[in-house]
Amino acid sequence: MENIRKHVDNRLCSNGEKAERLISEPNFKDRTIFCENLTAFHMGRTSLTLKTHIAVGMPILDNSKTSMYEFHYHKMKACYRENMKLLYTDTNSFTSDIKCDGIYSDIKTDINLFDTSEYPTDNINGIPR
Repeated sequence: MENIRKHVDNRLCSNGEKAERLISEPNFKDRTIFCENLTAFHMGRTSLTLKTHIAVGMPILDNSKTSMYEFHYHKMKACYRENMKLLYTDTNSFTSDIKCDGIYSDIKTDINLFDTSEYPTDNINGIPR
């Protein structure tokens, strides 16, 4: 990915007075002498315009996929084995058919792994929100 913060303005100079002025500027970085009468001055940028998004979406999505994979296979599949069937998955959720008697007690045991935000506060199974 291109990092425009590392871009440099190069200025060619063959004049001694102009060279002194360029060296004294605060954004002067370095110089390259080509010959006695020609020098390139490497100047840092004084302002930037960020035109592209920094690519962070893909690593976040990859981490999400890893977390969901671990939850599905290491938690749910390990617990319910053949009694669980994955019906549908989205980028951040699962819909599963689980055949067991104590699903709500299992949810209470690992409440931090389940989204119960839309459960009523006084639900029949006593699941906290």
